Amino acid sequence: MEMDMTPHENRDKSVGPIPSELGKLKSLTDFKVNNNQISGSIPPEFGNLTQLQRLDMSSNHLIGEIPKEFGKMKRVLYLSLAANQLSDGIPLKLGFCELLEVLDISKNRLNGSIPGSIGQ
Repeated sequence: MEMDMTPHENRDKSVGPIPSELGKLKSLTDFKVNNNQISGSIPPEFGNLTQLQRLDMSSNHLIGEIPKEFGKMKRVLYLSLAANQLSDGIPLKLGFCELLEVLDISKNRLNGSIPGSIGQ
């Protein structure tokens, strides 16, 4: 199952927080909400999306930290959280995403070092 909420010419931008209930969509493989006006923090329930292969939440107004629960998304290949206002460090458990090929967390307020387990 795929969900693409990227704004197109004939559709308004999505506004507001991401509902934690999306974490119940266990068969979701592709979730794109880039270039919207989504705000608030990323729900830790996203870690329940174990079939997810592509997650793009770039260019929004997300705040807070990258949930450590993302480490449970073992099938994710592409993860973009770029151009938000995420802070704190990169969770060590993100290294559990062994199939991860693309990780874009640029243009945020992250600090600390990149865990050595990422990209191995």
